[in-house]
Amino acid sequence: VHTFDMSTYNLSVGGGAASTGGITVPTRTVFTQTSGTTKVYSSSGTSTIGGAGTTKFYDFQIGNTSDGATYTFNLGGDVGASNSFTLAAGTHTLGLSSYEFGVWENWTMGAGTSLSAQIGTLNLGDTNSTTLTCSTNCEPYNLTINKTSGTDSNDNVTLASNLIVRNTLTIT
Repeated sequence: VHTFDMSTYNLSVGGGAASTGGITVPTRTVFTQTSGTTKVYSSSGTSTIGGAGTTKFYDFQIGNTSDGATYTFNLGGDVGASNSFTLAAGTHTLGLSSYEFGVWENWTMGAGTSLSAQIGTLNLGDTNSTTLTCSTNCEPYNLTINKTSGTDSNDNVTLASNLIVRNTLTIT
């Protein structure tokens, strides 16, 4: 197994005129981050995040609100963000394909962004409270809310906008 441990550091991938800004994690490879932020940018076109290996970010952001670029990112495997995920305001799309995107705290989609659910699953899990904020086009195919502590109020999910689940909503 090959490991790329970001530990507590920040990572920016992409940007610039010719960049596609993807992160590919092949089989038998682990990409992990225990704190810090990973930001992914692309000048245009479509890029892939993840792969057959393990991909776990801490804070994960796609796009930048001030660059005016159009980003389309598709998951290439299951991806997790142990703290938060932000799809920055702008013309940015995240495609889940048939994979799972797990977020343990906050999910934010800025103005003008969209989630191309295809047949993938958005999973909001862990014991911490989660806020789901979407300006527009927040339509996961499957949504799983898997909060593990039923004994206290620290693992709630709060909707901060309208939500459409295209297939199955599972609450455990």
